[in-house]
Amino acid sequence: RMGFQGDSLDKVTLTPLAPASSKQLDKLKTRMAISNRRDYPITTNFPTFLESLTVNHISMKKIDGRIMKLRHLRSLDLSHNALHTLPDCFDVLEHLAELNLSDNQLASIPRRFSCGKLTASLKSLDLRRNKLEFLPSQFCDLKFMVTLKLHSNKLLCLPTYIGCMRQLKYLS
Repeated sequence: RMGFQGDSLDKVTLTPLAPASSKQLDKLKTRMAISNRRDYPITTNFPTFLESLTVNHISMKKIDGRIMKLRHLRSLDLSHNALHTLPDCFDVLEHLAELNLSDNQLASIPRRFSCGKLTASLKSLDLRRNKLEFLPSQFCDLKFMVTLKLHSNKLLCLPTYIGCMRQLKYLS
């Protein structure tokens, strides 16, 4: 830093670099995939800077509150679990662009699901193979949605304003 600022480096003493510890490396991890229940972190937190998290085939019934604290998360895949409900609002995941909740037991989407900052960030949502019958009208507020996968549900109808989702290119 001193050299970059143009200061003299003549009187600077440098110490040898120590190898990074596994705990320090965990903090820098940006991707994590868990496909076995025993690999799920119970006593430790998720790495702080995770951008992509995949948790599949572990029979998760509820979304862990620690996941909702991952502020840098861009991609979240919780497919092939046993989720019955979703948290009210994913608003805290302000950078989330891809969300995969396929192959779960979801019967409804909370009204507040598509609120706040998620409306501007979410581009891909996969809700295939659940038990959904209706989507809340607020769902159409996801104005930057490009891909929406809803097939193999029990949907009786789509929200009236789904046509207002101008960026939507792929709907199944």
